[in-house]
Amino acid sequence: MLALQSIQPCVRKVQSADFHHASRLNGLKTPSARTSRSRVVVVRAIDDKPSGSADADLGTELKKMKAMEDAKKRVRKADSTDPIATALTRRFGMAGGVAWLGVLTFGVVSEQLKTRRETFVAERDTKEVTNAKEVTTASGLKYVDKVVGGGEMVGPGLLVGVSYTLSVDGTVVLDASRRPQIILYGGKKAPSGGLCAGVFEALADMRAGARRIITVPPELAFGDLGLDLPAGKVPPGATVEYDLTVQRVSIPPS
Repeated sequence: MLALQSIQPCVRKVQSADFHHASRLNGLKTPSARTSRSRVVVVRAIDDKPSGSADADLGTELKKMKAMEDAKKRVRKADSTDPIATALTRRFGMAGGVAWLGVLTFGVVSEQLKTRRETFVAERDTKEVTNAKEVTTASGLKYVDKVVGGGEMVGPGLLVGVSYTLSVDGTVVLDASRRPQIILYGGKKAPSGGLCAGVFEALADMRAGARRIITVPPELAFGDLGLDLPAGKVPPGATVEYDLTVQRVSIPPS
């Protein structure tokens, strides 16, 4: 019994030395005041267990402590949706980020001012037409201008918002004046809804804000098939009339 008691201090010293040696191998620092208690607990726990399980527990505890120290060292990086702002902030500090924010703000304000100016010019240059003469194109399309638009010119690849009424022999069969229809002018897609090829021909020289009365012959309208609509019907071979207004012209989103 006395021999066993005399051996225990030696075992503790050896295990303590192994603990320090294993700590150095695993990249841990010398035990500090904060971790001394936990390490003493580890040594005491080892004294009460067989040598094989004590080695396994020692390795597990070392891994846990190393993971805890790595977690403390790990610094969370803030996510940014603007790589330029992130780069400037890292290079020049907060001043760089603030400067980039000023550039973005200037761009937004400039775009808003440009839009307001374009709207002002379009409203200023939009004028009603009185006693306008009827124009007949080479295809047989006829139109009379009621309002000359002052906004953006209709062109290929642009989005055009149009409102209109479609009439046959003076009877309105489709009223789309309150809900503009958006079309891609010059696209490969065939006209849909109550629109026809004659409308696209009439839009070629119109601007945003313009209004035009269009008379479309059957070959440029719905031909021999006609058109069935919820509020009426376009008979086969009928000449149709549009009261067409270009509400806006814009660039399609990328």
